[in-house]
Amino acid sequence: MAETIRGWLHGKDVLITGGTGYFGKGLIEKLLRTTEVRRIYLIIRSKRDLSPETRWQQVCQNLVFERLRSERPDAFSKVAVLDGDVAEKGLGLSDRDRRELCENVAVVFHAAACVRFDDPLSSAILLNVRGTKELLDLAKSMKKLECFQYVSTAYSTPKLNDEKIGEVLYPQQYDWRTLIDIAEREDNLMNLLQHKIITVYPNTYTFSKCVAENMVAQIKENLPVVILRPSVVVGSLQEPEPGWIDNLNGPAGILCGMGAGVLRVFRCQPETFLDIVPIDIAVNAMIVSAWATKHKRTEKLPVYNCTYGDTFQATFEELREIGEKITPVLPVNNDLWYPFACLTANTYYLHFLFYTLQVLPAWFVDSLLIILRKEPRLTKLNIRIYKAMNALKYFSCQQFEFDNTNYKSIFNLIPSEEREIFDLKFKEVTKSELLVIYGKGLKKFILHEKDEDLDNVILLILVLIVMENSLQNSKKMAETIRGWLHGKDVLITGGTGYFGKGLIEKLLRTTEVRRIYLIIRSKRDLSPETRWQQVCQNLVFERLRSERPDAFSKVAVLDGDVAEKGLGLSDRDRRELCENVAVVFHAAACVRFDDPLSSAILLNVRGTKELLDLAKSMKKLECFQYVSTAYSTPKLNDEKIGEVLYPQQYDWRTLIDIAEREDNLMNLLQHKIITVYPNTYTFSKSIAENMVAQIKENLPVVILRPSVVVGSLQEPEPGWIDNLNGPIGILCGIGTGVLRVSRCQPETFLDMVPIDVVVNAMIVSAWVTKHKRTEKLPVYNCTYGDTFQTTYEELREIGEAIAPELPVNNDLWYPFVYYANNPYYLHFLFYTLQVLPAWFVDSLLIILRKEPRLTKLNIRIYKAMNALKYFSCQQIEFDNTNYKS
Repeated sequence: MAETIRGWLHGKDVLITGGTGYFGKGLIEKLLRTTEVRRIYLIIRSKRDLSPETRWQQVCQNLVFERLRSERPDAFSKVAVLDGDVAEKGLGLSDRDRRELCENVAVVFHAAACVRFDDPLSSAILLNVRGTKELLDLAKSMKKLECFQYVSTAYSTPKLNDEKIGEVLYPQQYDWRTLIDIAEREDNLMNLLQHKIITVYPNTYTFSKCVAENMVAQIKENLPVVILRPSVVVGSLQEPEPGWIDNLNGPAGILCGMGAGVLRVFRCQPETFLDIVPIDIAVNAMIVSAWATKHKRTEKLPVYNCTYGDTFQATFEELREIGEKITPVLPVNNDLWYPFACLTANTYYLHFLFYTLQVLPAWFVDSLLIILRKEPRLTKLNIRIYKAMNALKYFSCQQFEFDNTNYKSIFNLIPSEEREIFDLKFKEVTKSELLVIYGKGLKKFILHEKDEDLDNVILLILVLIVMENSLQNSKKMAETIRGWLHGKDVLITGGTGYFGKGLIEKLLRTTEVRRIYLIIRSKRDLSPETRWQQVCQNLVFERLRSERPDAFSKVAVLDGDVAEKGLGLSDRDRRELCENVAVVFHAAACVRFDDPLSSAILLNVRGTKELLDLAKSMKKLECFQYVSTAYSTPKLNDEKIGEVLYPQQYDWRTLIDIAEREDNLMNLLQHKIITVYPNTYTFSKSIAENMVAQIKENLPVVILRPSVVVGSLQEPEPGWIDNLNGPIGILCGIGTGVLRVSRCQPETFLDMVPIDVVVNAMIVSAWVTKHKRTEKLPVYNCTYGDTFQTTYEELREIGEAIAPELPVNNDLWYPFVYYANNPYYLHFLFYTLQVLPAWFVDSLLIILRKEPRLTKLNIRIYKAMNALKYFSCQQIEFDNTNYKS
């Protein structure tokens, strides 16, 4: 007769990894309650300043051990906690602990893993692959070893066709040694390229599990190894108590979300089902397959698909129908709405439903919370739900089937007297009964609720059903812009620039902001405070000084530099910003077209990232605005440039890394890098936009793209200008007689927007972002080419006409200008009308013993014409539908 399972385990020492996880807790409880193992070793790492022993004591308080505490309270003394970390080399164990394990352990259950789908690839490789290798290496020195069990997942193989996933190892194109080496030395590079590496795998978890399986097969040598692949592990059917659950995976999460009224839309193929296995069956499978490996040794590595899709099938549609029926009978406390859910796999219909049934109610509830001065939370929760749906769509939108022939073959090996103790069969239970079991388990083990208030909660659900009908008639009062800004703290970068000065003046003159923080760097031996005092003397503030002279006291200058890591801010200033700031206007930028690429990347890209990282810690943040440019996208065809993000071939992380380490090399190759972009400014702005979209997470971010910003129309005074960009530069050059030849297409026009209009757009778009939250990142092209068009030819004619009436002092020549786009004609004109007169005048200056200057000036004019030809020699048009809305 075969040795019984409990007889085999009697007096043995067992090692379990992942003992604080779902598998681990279930396995420990089962072994301590039903067997006479001598000792259970647990490798537990310190976490959040908690020692391994403290963490184990916390685990012991889990309700899963309630039955064990009652039946065998002394069993806990069999557990020995070792200070270690499976993700570390050598498992983080001391030499003494390693020796003890090698002397005593007979069975290893390796269940520790990175199980989050969004874990970085390097983390998944180091824990799931290298950690398994380290444990296997240790197992080779275990003198009493009888079984090494690797707990994988049934989804370790991607579904590439309609065939069942077999109980075999599927080859991997990557060598595990190479992956571990890259994860150890180039973790950032690996994470950067992870989507290129995992290819057909839906996430880093399943990919790393497949790699680990192949590695186990290669290096196991003569070890008695077994691989167990459970499918989706859900709550218990019987042990230690029906419904014991430790997470919200699978149908439990759907049931809980529906019951709480939080999940009203779910992405799935309604007629498909999820292959599930209850945790108590999975734990029994771990023990039985380990025992079978000891008593049924084969040359071939045994692989068991612990799946039950051929035994129990409940489609998503059935789960929804049953869930809607039983949740009013088993309601959860603090539910948000009465239970129902819509299921769809159609992307367009999904987004319509999600916006209607999830986002709009979330905005409504969050608005009420804000009015009650409580923290809004539903919008953020819905963002997490949306991300989770996308992560799970690989599993919920297609049908997976598994071959479990090998696994079922061990059912009959279980000794008859132990088949009830280590039951592997999915007992006959209806779908409704199963969901009731899980509903009760959720209330007890996850939500920690009692049944005393059941009648009150049922009454609340009936009230919510009535409220559902009246919700559509409720309307939310719009908050005024000045009302929104009243008493708020604002952070502005680029405060000494054109945008910055205009925005500061407008906010101080027309709103009641509480404080404006400015990040200003020292420059030419001038402190930030001194530079701000100089800015205050600018004529733009003349009206403010007259109308509200005390307003300047609201400005707080911080010593920092957006181009530096950490923004160059002190810890004290960072804390102050995180505590107070509600609105961020990020306008600082390298705006010169001839700036080195490394400088543009460090300020325009890394600086934006640093500011976004800081914004994630701002407790009161309501809007983060990134001021870009309408020209951040190169004109590649005759289409209008849209209010969308255009993909970039370069990854922003790589560019920042090169700019930090190899700035000279980057600048040397910048023309090869920027390719279709006319300059480093527009290129870096495009990179920054894509980066913002990738890392914004749940931040309320908006991108504003002004075109060519020119002088003010009205505020603070008509004609206020702080630079010579666009038509103002042409007008000034013509007026002084310096510009007599310009490179452009005379019949084209430049899209321009007055600075006061841009400043208003910055404020309004920030307000709209706060009050009109969308999942999609809002992008606004602040352009007016469809409203106001003045061609270069018209500018020339008008300029020549008004220049005599508005002459400038120190003009050099009678005002006129020639336009040319043909390179040969341009160079002829430039030589004749710019270079020869410059040589003549400079020769006179030399004779008079004065410094010659016109030749140098013409060289700068020539370089500027070449830099601007991209914009002046072709017509660029923009779509501004979102902006006009």
